[in-house]
Amino acid sequence: MFFNEPIIYACIFFIVLYNEITRGEDMVRDAHILLSLINTKLRDFYDSLDKLCDEEEYDKEEVIDILKKIGYHYSSSLNQFVNE
Repeated sequence: MFFNEPIIYACIFFIVLYNEITRGEDMVRDAHILLSLINTKLRDFYDSLDKLCDEEEYDKEEVIDILKKIGYHYSSSLNQFVNE
């Protein structure tokens, strides 16, 4: 049986992220994982940070503050967090 390795790795990545988010913590504690998660969701499912935070029940200001600490800010024109 042939497996597409990139798809398997992507599935594992999202399973790990899901477990991280649902294990009782309100927010992913590793800022770089949070960056990846948020930018992926913005790219694939949401047309704004406000909609993402509303539907996923994230504290928008907390997300912005965490990502600001690692040098990223939200660009509404790109709908992504980008390096400052």
